[in-house]
Amino acid sequence: MRILTLALVSCFALAGAANAESDTERLIKRAESGNVDAQVQLGLDYQTGIMRYSDGSGVERDFVKAKNWLEAASFQDYPPAFYLLGELYQSRKHNDIGEDAKPVIEIDHPRSARYYLQYVTLAEKLEPKADGKERKVLGDMLMKAMANLGDIYFRDCDDGAGWLATRIDGCGNQPGWSLPQDYAKAFHWYQSAAARGQYWAHYRLGKMYESGKGVPQDFKQAIEHYLKAAEGGYSASRSAIGRLHLAMGDKVAAYTWLNLTVSADDSDKALIQQRDEVLKSLTPEEIATSQERARAWFEAQKQ
Repeated sequence: MRILTLALVSCFALAGAANAESDTERLIKRAESGNVDAQVQLGLDYQTGIMRYSDGSGVERDFVKAKNWLEAASFQDYPPAFYLLGELYQSRKHNDIGEDAKPVIEIDHPRSARYYLQYVTLAEKLEPKADGKERKVLGDMLMKAMANLGDIYFRDCDDGAGWLATRIDGCGNQPGWSLPQDYAKAFHWYQSAAARGQYWAHYRLGKMYESGKGVPQDFKQAIEHYLKAAEGGYSASRSAIGRLHLAMGDKVAAYTWLNLTVSADDSDKALIQQRDEVLKSLTPEEIATSQERARAWFEAQKQ
């Protein structure tokens, strides 16, 4: 089995002896000869346009060339190439050259989904036979591919936050390149990613259970998933937990989580006001209990 290299998830530096050929030229020759690692590395390099080799050489940003090299690697059934192509066609962040520039590679969610599915199919076959390092690389990409498939099918900007729209290009009903919204498929892929420990997938499952989209509304299940996402650093999960506890009448727990949310981001004045309003309704004993819980969770997260 071909061993996956660290080049699949981070750039590696090529060590080249000083001669007439640059490091980049040697990399291109390896890629042209069919070396799949070099093809993937060139695909990554052309996405970023980076001069980073030992002799100062590199390539200019060119998404078409990035696509071509990643496709060359995919023709050899090299799993990471399929994952990276899925990313290339999914998100605008991989295509932006300038603020007013049109992306060179148009977002294409049907194509992105096909590439992610090809990756999942290949990686799930290889994972049981892989060694430790290779299994970790395959597994990390698997849970990301599954979560990304969930995003493609969920297509819902229900948070009303600008950051979500930038993370999920096509959330809402933009025509042309989006797949139809499908909560059942979104739930399946989020659940698959969450089972592998993907925190973002837990957050989206929490949203689905809270809103009742694709699943029966279930605040207890929503809180369980939000808790997992909060452990992964998603502060929006903290406010969601506080909001749900407040809806269920548990003001002590609500204050705990609203307090933790504000501690992570004190720029939301409405959230601060909500926390302070809940605080006013508590007894001194309840305040002490709630603050002790918040402090314990906060310290545990630091560790």
